[in-house]
Amino acid sequence: MGKRREQRIYDNLLLAYAKVANLPTDPADESNLIAAVAAVKAVVDAVLVDTGTTLDTKVNTLQSSIDAGFELTGDAVVGNVLTDKTFYKDDFKTKLTGTMVNHTTDITATSISRDGDTLKFLVPAGYYPGTINVTYQDTDFVEGNILDGVTIFGLLGTHV
Repeated sequence: MGKRREQRIYDNLLLAYAKVANLPTDPADESNLIAAVAAVKAVVDAVLVDTGTTLDTKVNTLQSSIDAGFELTGDAVVGNVLTDKTFYKDDFKTKLTGTMVNHTTDITATSISRDGDTLKFLVPAGYYPGTINVTYQDTDFVEGNILDGVTIFGLLGTHV
């Protein structure tokens, strides 16, 4: 069987599986159920005409492929994934949406502290692509407040 034909058959089987998986379960929704079954039947008929095999054989093969090839074992949570990006974690039928902020412009630190000769800037949670500056403005950090000849963080003082 040619690769193109095999791919078409596989695509049709996936379509049939998706339609079966999404069948209405409410008995009162009979008209939608009948329409869904008819749509599945049309896809299955196309596959059977194309392959000459039984539906059970194809469904079992497809189910085995799905069961064997799609194990979701990720440990990400929505806070680890960028806002509006989607992923699947434990259940391939449940799409999750990330909530992590993607910082695309310079951002102001939420606070600043000092540990010996080190300044520490607390940054808002989120993703930083490596091109973002974290800033903190202190109006007292000027040349006139630093002794003449002393350089602090690249700023040369002029105070005498």
